[in-house]
Amino acid sequence: MEVIYVLIGDRWKRFTWLLLAGGVSAILYAYGIKVVHDTLTTENNVENIISVVLLITVSVVLSVFSGQHMNRLFEEKIDVLRIDLSRKVMRSSFETIERKATKIAPILTAEVNTLTSFVKLLPEAIISSLKIFGILMYMLWLSWQISLFVVLLLGVILSINFSVLGRVHREERKAKDFNLGIYATIQGMVTGIKELVLNKKHHDSYIDRAIAPKSNGYARQNIILNNINLFLIKSPEWIAIMAIAGLVMFAENISWFSEDEFIKFFTLMLFLLPSMIVLISFFSGVKRMKVAVEKINELGLELGKKTDYNEEEVESWSLSEESGGSLKKMGCLIELEKVAYSYQSNKRVFTVGPISLKIFKNEVLFVTGGNGSGKTTFSKLLTGLYTPEKGQIIFENKLITPALVSSYRNVHSAIFADSYVFDDFTYLKESPMWEYAKELIQMLELEDKISLDQMMLSDVNLSFGQRGRLNLLRTILEDKPVMLFDEWAANQDPYFKKKYYRKIIPELRKKGKTIIIISHDSNYYNVADRIIEFSEGKVFSTTINK
Repeated sequence: MEVIYVLIGDRWKRFTWLLLAGGVSAILYAYGIKVVHDTLTTENNVENIISVVLLITVSVVLSVFSGQHMNRLFEEKIDVLRIDLSRKVMRSSFETIERKATKIAPILTAEVNTLTSFVKLLPEAIISSLKIFGILMYMLWLSWQISLFVVLLLGVILSINFSVLGRVHREERKAKDFNLGIYATIQGMVTGIKELVLNKKHHDSYIDRAIAPKSNGYARQNIILNNINLFLIKSPEWIAIMAIAGLVMFAENISWFSEDEFIKFFTLMLFLLPSMIVLISFFSGVKRMKVAVEKINELGLELGKKTDYNEEEVESWSLSEESGGSLKKMGCLIELEKVAYSYQSNKRVFTVGPISLKIFKNEVLFVTGGNGSGKTTFSKLLTGLYTPEKGQIIFENKLITPALVSSYRNVHSAIFADSYVFDDFTYLKESPMWEYAKELIQMLELEDKISLDQMMLSDVNLSFGQRGRLNLLRTILEDKPVMLFDEWAANQDPYFKKKYYRKIIPELRKKGKTIIIISHDSNYYNVADRIIEFSEGKVFSTTINK
């Protein structure tokens, strides 16, 4: 199985040794059963009882040892898997991740936890399988009739259970879908808590129409799954009891059946049933695991699949830090050649482009246009977050191929309208701009919000303006050649807005940065070298400031 292969990986030798330990445990367990039988049929009970205690004790110790170390092995691999999946999210198609944003967190937690539960069943399932095999071999040695009867009995149990397991898979998928829906609606409640709290009718309606149906559906699915699992666990006991009752009722008509044979059969079934139940629980876990893998794969994060290219081999660029000079003297940094991108908007396809545009080194470029004109989509194309459906992007005369997208993205630093405020800035301590950190923090009036020594947020109670200034601090300290600001000043007061346009942007330009600003602040358009206006997804006009 692919999941087991992924979880074992390069630790197959350790896994094999632990499996052997489990096998020895199963052999000792089966031999202990033989000694129990001998104890019931011989007079040397004391010696046999001591042997049983020793055999079963060593068997249990080996079983516990094998199980604990297998659990540790798999937990370590699950930890690596969770981190690897997080890295795959970073390397996945941004469009896919953006569309499925509400599913990522629950899938990377709940589904990985499902895999964890599955691998915890695996060691005991392997040991139980070996125990069943050992008991069957002992049965065969005792009586081929008993062995055949028990094999047929196990066949009936497994047939009934496998006929039900298909439904487990279907019901588990439904339950996962309801769970994802619950997560999305609760996330919506948290995000819109202010509006909901202010309107009782609205918050009652949201709970009744959004949260309750999904919660009720999830509860129904869990009831169905729990009932199925209860049937899967209890049915072997019932079938075994019916088989024993049948043997007793028809004992006189079975030539090979005797009181001694009945004791053998009854004793062996007592030891066999617990292992059988563990194995059936494992098969049910396999179905849940398959659903979890399907959900992970739906995000494009296929288990065990490597990326198409090695990031260590991706080329990078060294950028010159030219400053000053007129627009005509600036070299072309980024060129968009007939770039186009389409997406569904209000039941119609909206296309941004085709755009043919050159962005020059050390240029301050303003992007304007009405709401829905394509400005933000353009910014995501420009920074490499979206892959153009048509056309191509050229950076410093180098065509951006799929293998170069990661490095191309890495030359940009951006603030979008919905940018997240990260609370840990420690990754910036090696930035060349670090020497200006204290000055920047003071200029942005964030002294009481962030600790310079630890570079961690000291206060999470932030206004929209403060959140924007923290993101601006992060962007400047990242010290990337290209900086994009998507309506950063929209939530700033006039004081910080003026400081941003009249002081911060000119200082960044002096340091050789290429700056793209999406803005409606026409009072500050004179800061720009060039202004482009979007309308209906296309560049409508271009203005060059003298």
